[in-house]
Amino acid sequence: MKTLRFLIVPLAALLLFSCGVTAGLGSRVKKLSVGMSKQETVRIMGGSYDIVHSVMTPQGDVVEIYRYTEALVGDDYEVEFFNDVLVRFTMLEKAPSQPEQGPHGHRH
Repeated sequence: MKTLRFLIVPLAALLLFSCGVTAGLGSRVKKLSVGMSKQETVRIMGGSYDIVHSVMTPQGDVVEIYRYTEALVGDDYEVEFFNDVLVRFTMLEKAPSQPEQGPHGHRH
């Protein structure tokens, strides 16, 4: 009976932890709205992002795109800023998984 308890408690903790993590970015994205400042957006989404695109237009405007990745779930979200104002946010479509190819191009 003790062994069963030692198995159930860690499994329950893992389940609760993973549910909290997987809801992380998805629930944060719901708090975003177009027109927010970049500072407010990063405060909501977190500071762990990749800069996908950053450019200054000939008119002097700055366009930046940040990508947030939900590691456990594999969901990616992009947020786009124009002059430090959030103008677009989206969940990226996952590429369909393809079978691995062998050394001669054959699929396994």
